[in-house]
Amino acid sequence: MQDFLATPTNWPNIVLSSHSVKCPSTKDNRVNVPLQVGDYVEEVFGLPPLLPLSVIWKCVESRDGYLEFYSKNGVPNLAYECKMIFNIQQDKDDSVVVDLTMEFEQKNPLIPFAIPILSLDNNLALNVLLPIAIKRVR
Repeated sequence: MQDFLATPTNWPNIVLSSHSVKCPSTKDNRVNVPLQVGDYVEEVFGLPPLLPLSVIWKCVESRDGYLEFYSKNGVPNLAYECKMIFNIQQDKDDSVVVDLTMEFEQKNPLIPFAIPILSLDNNLALNVLLPIAIKRVR
């Protein structure tokens, strides 16, 4: 599960708002393998081409059961100091439980109105689309 979540090309398959991922122009990292600490990826999300948004994530921590991605600059004109944290635990019945925490500082007063949409998108990703995607790769 951890390798699946650490591999950026999987993100658009499990998050509705995630459109694509690519290597940022400043780095030569691949996006089809799990990111290691220090690796960067650019995620394009929103509603391209109408509302193309992007963020450059840096993998800042990757240890058993824990992944953390950080973006100092965040999403231009919307948010900065962004964090995406995955806690991955095995349950008593051997099922895997993934908890996602998103943190950011807002730049735009409209951001609080987007939080319910972001929460819905993340809940759908973890509870519906992630299990489907995992079944496809097994």
